[in-house]
Amino acid sequence: MKMASFSLKSGFCVLRRPLSKVIYGSPNLVDLRVAHISGKALRTEELVRPEPWPYMEKGYRNHHSYYDKTTKRFDENTKVIFVEGMQGLGKSEFAKSLADDLDMRYFPMITTDLVYLTPNGEDLRTIDHKVPPSMRSYDEQKFLKDPKHPKALILQLHKLMLKTCQYFDALAHLFNTGQGVVMDRSPYSDFVFAEAMHRCGYISKNELIAYNKAYNNAMGIIMKPHLVIYLDAPNHNVTENMTKRGQGEEKVFTEKFLEVMEEKYKFKYLKEIEQHAEVLIYDWSEPGDVEVIVEDIERIDFNKYEEDQHHPKMKNWRFKNEWDACERRWEFTERKANLVIRAFMVPDTNCPILFVDAQDKKLYNDVVEEEFPSYRYAQGFNPDVGDSVLFKSKPKHRFIELSKQIYY
Repeated sequence: MKMASFSLKSGFCVLRRPLSKVIYGSPNLVDLRVAHISGKALRTEELVRPEPWPYMEKGYRNHHSYYDKTTKRFDENTKVIFVEGMQGLGKSEFAKSLADDLDMRYFPMITTDLVYLTPNGEDLRTIDHKVPPSMRSYDEQKFLKDPKHPKALILQLHKLMLKTCQYFDALAHLFNTGQGVVMDRSPYSDFVFAEAMHRCGYISKNELIAYNKAYNNAMGIIMKPHLVIYLDAPNHNVTENMTKRGQGEEKVFTEKFLEVMEEKYKFKYLKEIEQHAEVLIYDWSEPGDVEVIVEDIERIDFNKYEEDQHHPKMKNWRFKNEWDACERRWEFTERKANLVIRAFMVPDTNCPILFVDAQDKKLYNDVVEEEFPSYRYAQGFNPDVGDSVLFKSKPKHRFIELSKQIYY
């Protein structure tokens, strides 16, 4: 296993080990970051943070900021780390182990199951035979069977939206608890799949344009990470690993598909994200030692760009003052729905697949209400399933993550 940083100019992997150097920030800025992340081996005692704010029950409103500040919970491990790479390389196991070593919260790779599951766990896909074709489900498993289905674009937009929502959840957790987060894939790299889908004929040029509009909208409202770890391997290794999993992935993720993904990952995504975050690249043909990677991470000085307040690296994490940090915390805790609407709720009129007939939608709603009474009204307001609605005027405030049962 080799550690490398991606060369922005050449696009090749340059082997190096970063040296530690402490550069202190401007006194006019709130510096949220002690220089170096620490793993278990460097900690002589467990990390002790102030009590986390109960944001899932109370939210975080403007008046809360007067008596519960944000940066008091931050320490050297209050960071955002993305783990990226091709399929079948063991990213999930690595990301989970890394989060455990760094005392961070792990956010697994998201799936479109969340689109089709009600708050009570009922599966909307079970009524496909009762609803019009335009309203039937199309998830990852159906994509593997029919990648050129007209709804391939909708699948990728669903995944982009879910990854974006998951990142909002991760940021809300970080700002309210001070605990760093490790994410298995991120919304920033999602375009890699869309580009490969277009080049392989799974989505059209107009559909790719529609996807890019939504992608650009979403990327304009989320924060950049501190660190991206890219696990690399030759495409033939990736294909072998997918074949061993026995899910039929190799039939859809063909050699051409993987070549486009590799090209977009290495010569676009990594080169662009390196402008804003630290990047580590590892040869993962054979899984490496997480402890060795933790040692490499511990050598990174995240404060070294503080001399230049306008440097794009870590710019999102240099706040003007405490109120600026509290405002970000309020935004990701309270305004997730508004942010998602801004990014995704204006479909491209050049893509008819993004629109459904009103009559089809009405028939679908009727079937859903008949089959799933708990989905008829807002959660907690469905008397048909035993909810008590007496004296209720509004839902009790509760921060709702995409899928609490998956995250914990």
